[in-house]
Amino acid sequence: MTTNTMAAAVYRRFGSPDVVHVEQILKPTPKAGEVLIKVHSSTVSAADHRARSRDIPPGLGILAAIGIGLFRPSHHVLGMDVAGVVEAVGADVITFTPVTWLSSDLRRRSATTFGAAASSAATPSTSAFRRTAPSPGRPPT
Repeated sequence: MTTNTMAAAVYRRFGSPDVVHVEQILKPTPKAGEVLIKVHSSTVSAADHRARSRDIPPGLGILAAIGIGLFRPSHHVLGMDVAGVVEAVGADVITFTPVTWLSSDLRRRSATTFGAAASSAATPSTSAFRRTAPSPGRPPT
């Protein structure tokens, strides 16, 4: 049985780490040229901290407001880097097939794309690269 929801680390307002909660949200559907990744690992970076807390370097306020939101977050799921297994592919994707191990930098979609802190993440196939399958007890390389 397939489901169209997934668990994700979601924040709906700016603030301390306490504003992040795990919620069930809609699973993305890969568009043409995209792959849907079943996430095995993602990063927590300085960009996630800055987006969540709205702790923006001086002089970048207007640009940050456009990218991360003015009064509340425009992207509710944090995380920019992801590693996992291809779950599904969109139209025109011939480089990857389901069960292919890969990694991706979601920022290749746009400079402010988040969404890796979830059970699944969609990313352009052009920003993904193959990984070897993990051995028992070892992460993929």
